[in-house]
Amino acid sequence: MTYVLVTILLVQVLSHFVPDLARLRRFDWFASWATWLSGRIDGESWRNGYTVLALIALPLLLIGVLQALLAQPLYGLPGFLFAVAVLFYSWGPRDLDRDVEAAASADVIDRPQVVRGVFGQGAPTSASAAAGLVGRAAQRRWFGPMLWFVILGPVGALLYRLADLGAHEGGDILSLEQQSVAARLQAILDWPVAALIALGTAISTDFDTVLHAWRRRLALTGGPFVFDAQLVPVVVAAGVKADLEDEGVADDLGYTDADIVLRDALNVVWRVLIVWMAILALVALVSLLA
Repeated sequence: MTYVLVTILLVQVLSHFVPDLARLRRFDWFASWATWLSGRIDGESWRNGYTVLALIALPLLLIGVLQALLAQPLYGLPGFLFAVAVLFYSWGPRDLDRDVEAAASADVIDRPQVVRGVFGQGAPTSASAAAGLVGRAAQRRWFGPMLWFVILGPVGALLYRLADLGAHEGGDILSLEQQSVAARLQAILDWPVAALIALGTAISTDFDTVLHAWRRRLALTGGPFVFDAQLVPVVVAAGVKADLEDEGVADDLGYTDADIVLRDALNVVWRVLIVWMAILALVALVSLLA
């Protein structure tokens, strides 16, 4: 667990303080790989949605083999560096802090274009939508790869990133059925991620407010075992609302006040990240003392 903690910390430092390295996160190979694989599978069979699982699984098999081969030499140093590289590659792909600041500091007229450029969505029309935008982005950029790295190592981090890629950015190379299967796969991967983000948000903001929003969302969607893509936006929005109320900011913020909400939402997800890291550090300490 200590190795996992150090790897995550190193990736966070590199991503935040050396943003130029983000240019290494290129997934052009994914389209080429899909094109190559589709040429070797019958056209009708290729359009079957579940072929996307093979598209994702085969690169993961290669990563798993490489990780196993690098685990032993030089006391595991090559394996550690390989894990750092894979997690860094799966992180992001853009720096969330800079994207939030770009959207928050943009002129009201230009904000829709800026938000679309950095988040892939239109400008938020309410305070809760602005907070949810940051929460969902943090889930996809940070917490998803991080949790699955903790569970499965480099294979888990890349699994999450490829599922996200297939679900959201595969329109030019994947059929609608394949994108749908990739989206369902990501929803399954996101289920524990969302629950832990909700818990972290409750711990790091107003527990009762966030817990109430969480329970209300669960009642609306049908229970805790439903894959709900809106859970994180809802609980982050609740945490931000509690923050702003504590600061005496009006709770009827709208489109023109999105800068305030975006910055506070970033502050909230950073606090959730610190909670996650504190828990990992505690687990690492227990494992060292055991």
